[in-house]
Amino acid sequence: MKTLARESGNNQKFEIQFNANALKFFSAAGLSASLIVIICNTTLYSFGDLGDWPQWALNLSYWAGSIALAFAGIGFIPTYFALRPAGSFWAVSSSGVLAYFLALGSSGHGSFFAHYSILQAVHNSPGIQELETLVLPIQTYNYFLFFSAIFILFLGSVLYSITVAVRPTLYPRWMALWNPLLIALITIIPGEIEGIPDTVRILSRGIGFHLGLAGHFMLTYYFLRPYFVESSPGSSEK
Repeated sequence: MKTLARESGNNQKFEIQFNANALKFFSAAGLSASLIVIICNTTLYSFGDLGDWPQWALNLSYWAGSIALAFAGIGFIPTYFALRPAGSFWAVSSSGVLAYFLALGSSGHGSFFAHYSILQAVHNSPGIQELETLVLPIQTYNYFLFFSAIFILFLGSVLYSITVAVRPTLYPRWMALWNPLLIALITIIPGEIEGIPDTVRILSRGIGFHLGLAGHFMLTYYFLRPYFVESSPGSSEK
C-alpha cells in the first residue's frame, strides 16, 4: 500500500492512508468523463449550426453526456486530498461544491435533451396544443438550472482559489489561477466573437467548462504523485 504524505510548515506530518491505484482511477475517470462530454457537446452544437448529424448520434450525445457528467464528479476526490492540508472545511467546501456543479450539469444535460425533443416534436407536428404548452415550463426550468449551476461553479471556483492561494495544500500557489470558472470564460470567449468561423465557434462552445476541468484533473494527479511513499501493512510513517 502507498501513503500520501506531506510535511507541513510546523514539521508535523500530514498523512492520508489511501490506495494510489484508487487515486489514479478517480483522476482517470474524471478526465475521461470530461473528454466524453466535450465530444458530446461538440456534436450537439455542430447539429445546431450545421444540421448534418443523424438523429441517433444526437440522442447518443445527450444520453452519454448526461451519464459522463455524473461520473466526472468523482474526479474531485483527488482534489479533496490535495486540499486536505488546508483543513476539512476548505477541502470539503471547495471540492464538494465543484463536484455538485457537475451533478447539476448532469441534470441540466438531461433536461435540455427533453426540451430539444419537445421542440422537435412541435416542429414536426405543429398545432398540437398539448406539446406547445410544455415548451415554456421546461424552458423556464432549464434557465433556472443553468443560472443555478453558474452560481455553484462561481462559488466553488472562488473557494478553491482562496484555499490554494492562502492555505497550505499539495498544490503550488499558481494553481489558484487554474480556476475552473476562469478557464471556462477564457475558453468560451472565442465562440462569442462576431464573425468567428463556425468551426471555432462550435469547438469553443463544445469545450465549454470541461477543458478546464480535464486539465484540473490531470494536474491534480501530477501534483499528488510526488507524495506517494511506500508503506507496508501495519507500519507507520516516521
